[in-house]
Amino acid sequence: MKNILISGGTGFLGHHLIEHLVSSEKKIIALVRQKSVATNFDNSIKLFDQGDENKLLSLIDEIDCVLHLATSYGRNRETKKEVYETNLDYSLKVLDIAKKIKAKHFINFDTSLPKHVNHYSSSKAAFRNILKENATDSLKIVNLRIETIYGPNKKGNDFTNILMKACLNNKDILELSKCEQVRDFIFYEDLILCVGLILDNLNKFPNFVNFQVGSGKGVPLKEFATLFKKLSKSTTKLDFGKIPYRKNEIMNSVSEINNLKYIGWSPKTSLEDGMKKIILNLTNGRSS
Repeated sequence: MKNILISGGTGFLGHHLIEHLVSSEKKIIALVRQKSVATNFDNSIKLFDQGDENKLLSLIDEIDCVLHLATSYGRNRETKKEVYETNLDYSLKVLDIAKKIKAKHFINFDTSLPKHVNHYSSSKAAFRNILKENATDSLKIVNLRIETIYGPNKKGNDFTNILMKACLNNKDILELSKCEQVRDFIFYEDLILCVGLILDNLNKFPNFVNFQVGSGKGVPLKEFATLFKKLSKSTTKLDFGKIPYRKNEIMNSVSEINNLKYIGWSPKTSLEDGMKKIILNLTNGRSS
């Protein structure tokens, strides 16, 4: 597995994944949208505009695998149309590109959320269903239903980022829900190693395979928040119960990772160790 085409490489996970793949001597080509600013790419990474048909066709029979990470979480006031344009329309374009260049494998980075939760989860479910229909002997597809990723310098306003920013800045009060929800937290380094192992085993899988990806352990949000506050020695008051649960709130989401254990992967980073790495990274002012 040498030549990889990747979408979404400018994101948190994509950036770290590219660094890992380059270090393991993989040739990486990043698929970018027109006018995209790819400021965090290494000089060794080739950039291909997804709209440049002629340039893309030059990749016929050269790409071993397409990694599709590009996504819209809908957390920045995007409309339903905008979320679907990224998670369904653009995803279909990436799938079409994979077919045209005769890529052998396609790995989709999906969500563990049920489709009814929000526009993000419903749009991801729509593409997931289409993917399954497009798996063939010529283009084998792996779908990764990923749980809650956490790590340093991860952008966005999801629970982990809001909590870490508040605690590390010693914000006076952070208003939260009761935080009874149970989540499966996977440290970004473990996820990257998981992807690497999947890449090494692609020829062993059927035409379509779905993996749940997480730590396999459920942790209440309150426990996560309390532990991070303790480890960061934060003075922030965590005001539990101040915010009501969201509509369609999922109270329990934990992955079943036996299939991944079967191919030799299991998470290595405990929740406490992952938090300590994040705190060390961010308090030292380093970029990761």
